[in-house]
Amino acid sequence: MQKILFLHGLESGTQGSKARYLRERFPGRVVVPDLKMSMSNLLKENSFARSFLRVCTLQHGLSGILHPRHTSVWDSVQRCLGIARRQLQEHPDIDVIVGSSWGGAIALCLLAEMEPPAKTWLILCPALKKVLAKTNVSLEKLYQDILSSLQKGHHRVLLVHGEQDETVPLEDSLELCRFLPDISLRVLPEEGHRLKSLLQGEGLSRLLEEALSQGSIPS
Repeated sequence: MQKILFLHGLESGTQGSKARYLRERFPGRVVVPDLKMSMSNLLKENSFARSFLRVCTLQHGLSGILHPRHTSVWDSVQRCLGIARRQLQEHPDIDVIVGSSWGGAIALCLLAEMEPPAKTWLILCPALKKVLAKTNVSLEKLYQDILSSLQKGHHRVLLVHGEQDETVPLEDSLELCRFLPDISLRVLPEEGHRLKSLLQGEGLSRLLEEALSQGSIPS
C-alpha cells in the first residue's frame, strides 16, 4: 500500500474521527481533501444549500425545465467528484480509496468511471442510493457503470455496513451487492452509522488489510 485517499462524510471534514485515525495509523500516507460539504451550511462551498442557490440562479426564467432540488444535489456530487479526481491526478501513488457515508457515495461514483490501473476500495456505509434518490440519475445505470469498471479494471472492493445503521439502511448495501456480486460485504453486528468500534484499536486498519487481500489484482 502506497497512499490512501479518504473521502469524508456529509457533515464531517479533514479533522473528522476517521480522518484522524487514518493519519495516526499511516503517517504521511493519507490524503484527506476537504469536500466542503454540508446539508445546510452556506459557508460550505459544495453544500446542498449553496448548490440549490446556484442552480436556482442559473435556472432563473427557466422554471419547469429542471427540478432545482434534483439538479442541486447532483451539482454537489459533481463538485465533490471533481475534488476526488484532482487528488488522484496530483497523487498518482494513491492505490487505496476509503469513503465514508457521503464520501462512500462519491467513491462509488468515482469507481463507476475509473480506468485501470486497479485500486483497492474500502467503502463504509455508502449513502449512494439515498443520494441518487434526490437526483434524476438512474441508480441502475450507475450500477451498470460500476460493474463495467469492476470487470475491466479488476478493482478490489470491500463494503462495510453497520447492522443497526438508522441513517443509511443496511438493505441499500445488500441491494448493491446483489447487483454487483464482485463486491464483498462485511456487516458489523450492533454497529450504527458511525461504526465507532472501527476506531478502537486496529479495527479500521484490519479492514484495510482485508480489503487489500480481496482477490488478486493483475500486474
